[in-house]
Amino acid sequence: MARGRMLNKSVCSSLKFHELPDDTCRLLATWIIAHLDHNGVFYADLVMVRSHAFPRRSDIDLAQIETALQAMQKAGLIVLFEARGERWQHWPGFAANQVGLRADRESSDYPQPPLSVADILPDDCRNDAGGVPPDGGEQVRRREEKRREVNRSEEEITPTPKPPNDSQQMFGSLCESCQLDWKVMSETAKRQVNQSGKKLREASYTPDDILACGRWWWDNDWRGKKGEPPTPAQLRDVMGKFKATQQRNEIPDGAVEVMPF
Repeated sequence: MARGRMLNKSVCSSLKFHELPDDTCRLLATWIIAHLDHNGVFYADLVMVRSHAFPRRSDIDLAQIETALQAMQKAGLIVLFEARGERWQHWPGFAANQVGLRADRESSDYPQPPLSVADILPDDCRNDAGGVPPDGGEQVRRREEKRREVNRSEEEITPTPKPPNDSQQMFGSLCESCQLDWKVMSETAKRQVNQSGKKLREASYTPDDILACGRWWWDNDWRGKKGEPPTPAQLRDVMGKFKATQQRNEIPDGAVEVMPF
């Protein structure tokens, strides 16, 4: 997959971007573009989106990410879809804004996006404005129906994943906070993460505590200020200090917390 993508200057006058509710949503949208595969597909899982687009933003929570994704879909920038038991986003206009894109030279582990009529209409069947003719084309409809049949077949043979248990949630939170990619980790490293997760669970810490401590690390620990992500053991060691700081900074009853966005 490419290291980045082109951001067309037309984004400045885009009505779709203009319709987004705030600049945080616009920033998320533009930064997601850099992570799209050659089909314009990326995760829509909230944890994955936040960890890739906003790894250093401790003020952005998962609820804000979900609100932003829904706003992007409403504006017509993305299409949210389910495949392989996960949630994904597709940018239908991606290829048109990537001059020189060589999709044949790129590979991707992401699923194929659901096709719309506009996506699969041959160039010689478009109208003068580049759009879809009123009837859509019988050939186009047949292609779309065939794709739907393939998608249904994949869904039938793909088992529905079970929700993650407490151990798996703790493992995922530690990986996100420590910027570890579980897909390429050694078995030894996985055991070390699981051991840290077990000790934290036994101490009554939750996956949300781990994520919050990971965000705290960047602004408060000297190693985080130097740009060094924590190891699971280091995160475990500073957890008590983080919780003590969190308790001192708790908002009194009746106070109103003012969010930056």
